Amino acid sequence: EINNDFAPNFKFNENGNITGIDLPIKISDDRKKILLLYLWKIQTNRIFILNYYSDIERKIIAIQKHIKSEKR
Repeated sequence: EINNDFAPNFKFNENGNITGIDLPIKISDDRKKILLLYLWKIQTNRIFILNYYSDIERKIIAIQKHIKSEKR
């Protein structure tokens, strides 16, 4: 769905790779709000995942330190 709003503005080279985008993207205010909500959801999910991975990484480091201290 998001591609339908952006695709007409993409520029492609002869190999089919995206080389740019025509700005401004002309969409209605309602579509803009929907797209902004979609992007907000992506950002919120990304932040959650990064925080989750950071927490797991901290736990792994703590376990590694504990294992090293047990070996001594």
